[in-house]
Amino acid sequence: MTPAPEPQADDRAERAENVFAEWLAFRDAPDAPDGATLVREHPALASELLMLLEEHDALQQAVDAAPEVRPPKPDRPAVVRLEDDLAALAETSPRRWPYADEQPVGGGSFGRISEAREPLLGRRLALKRPKVARPAALTELERQRVVRVLEEARLLARLDHPAIVPLHSVSVDEDGLPCLVMRFVEGLDFGEVIRRGVEGDPRWTLRRRVVVLRRVCEAMASAHAAQVVHRDLKPDNVRVGPHGEVHVMDWGLGLDLTRSRRNRRDDGHAPPPLPPDTEEDDTLAARITQAGTLVGTPAYMAPEQWRADLRAFDERTDVYALGALLVHLLTGETPEPPPFERLVERLEGSPRALVAVAERAMAADPADRFPSAAETGDALQRWLDGDATLADTGGEARDARTETRGARRSDAPARGDGRRLVGLLVVLLVLLGIVVAAALVQNAALRDELAEVRASVSGR
Repeated sequence: MTPAPEPQADDRAERAENVFAEWLAFRDAPDAPDGATLVREHPALASELLMLLEEHDALQQAVDAAPEVRPPKPDRPAVVRLEDDLAALAETSPRRWPYADEQPVGGGSFGRISEAREPLLGRRLALKRPKVARPAALTELERQRVVRVLEEARLLARLDHPAIVPLHSVSVDEDGLPCLVMRFVEGLDFGEVIRRGVEGDPRWTLRRRVVVLRRVCEAMASAHAAQVVHRDLKPDNVRVGPHGEVHVMDWGLGLDLTRSRRNRRDDGHAPPPLPPDTEEDDTLAARITQAGTLVGTPAYMAPEQWRADLRAFDERTDVYALGALLVHLLTGETPEPPPFERLVERLEGSPRALVAVAERAMAADPADRFPSAAETGDALQRWLDGDATLADTGGEARDARTETRGARRSDAPARGDGRRLVGLLVVLLVLLGIVVAAALVQNAALRDELAEVRASVSGR
């Protein structure tokens, strides 16, 4: 029997990050493995997982000085209304599952995604379900995945922006699991766009990559206005379509800030258990997002995510990830964990104004970051516009016009076409001038000849 081929390094790294992110999110679950067991269960990813575990330990040491937020667990289990939610969905779902010939296309830490065709209209759809082995006998971890998918549906229903993949509907499938029906998005992951740009692809110059990130900022500003934080912004969750359209995807780790703020006291700890007859947010979804739960992808996680510090989770948590995306965009490599000083050497040669934007966005203290995704995007736009001041980026400003020259060199073919067009216009204008001058001369000659005729007639 021929042994299965070893996965490529990039594929192993991506798989390891997904496995590690899920372990971080649910490591407090009763059936969750410890770090050593996690490595033993995934021998093909052992080296990558060990590296992630070491980075996690190093980051944990770096934040030890900050007060750790570990609220006491409630004495009674949370009242979970999962079955009621699924029953309500089942009542509105089609009796016969309408999507045939589904093809798996990927997934994240909590869900799996397949492609299907809508029977009547024929449009391509993406169907997202929770990762479950046996739907009839869910483990605690699988129940949390089901809740996550339902929570993602609730958050997506509140979001409305061209760069956020729209949710069409939510149904219960043939196995009784919730299924999100969404638009199928074609294109390249932002990580692939960055790789091609760094390798010199003229379609993905530095300016164009910054434009993509600028649009991500706009999408996040819209989500933040709806009181939703993504918490897992990374290249894999941003897709660039064939016509340059940008889509922010996978809101499975999204946080409802209105509920998060309501479910904590001023000291940041979770509130005491609610009475059994209390209806307000005593659900598994609310408990999952409380203090003490680590969620995110390591390279793009803000320090407060590593501390699981719920009181610090807000829009600026996503601002940190936007800064990490900018570092990846500039270097072509996954960002180093904080502090930012580790990245300085790798950022040498990058436009200093953009480095200043990244440095402020990735500040360890949320108070030192851009206060919003909108202001982060505005700083990027000033660089795109060639603003010489780039005011209030938190770093040394420099004339952006001189710093964009290197990026514009890769736009030489387009500039060459522009120069040829200008030259053609100049030639046309010269020819037009010659024609006009000849016409004027001819008119003058005609006037002189007419004057002579009139003079001879008058003499007679």
